[in-house]
Amino acid sequence: MPSRTQKFRGTRTHGRGRKAGRGSGKRGGTGNAGLGGHQKLQVIKNPDLFRRRGSNFRKGFRHETPVNRILNLRDLAQFEQSAVIDLTVLGYDKLLATGTVDRSMTIRTYACSERARTKIEQAGGTIEVQER
Repeated sequence: MPSRTQKFRGTRTHGRGRKAGRGSGKRGGTGNAGLGGHQKLQVIKNPDLFRRRGSNFRKGFRHETPVNRILNLRDLAQFEQSAVIDLTVLGYDKLLATGTVDRSMTIRTYACSERARTKIEQAGGTIEVQER
């Protein structure tokens, strides 16, 4: 009895059709190909195909830290030369000490560093720290 390969000598596709002999044609793809489409039944029969693995610790606890919008003393020059600068209205949360202060002013903010407070007070100004 001839082998299967010998039996098909002389035929173009060896009985497999046009594309089934190339790659993974007849199986519908390799690996996870088609699990969302033409091989959906495999997912239904074997739900572990898309099973999540590993720990999912504290799933409901997504603690987002608030982002502080900061402003340095050197950036105060961009505002007009008024006596009172309200950083809470301007959208800033914290005042930091990089830069110098050349005039006396009153600043309202939610938070400021100690160095920024001393620099403003040395220039003759005041800082009003407000609660959120």
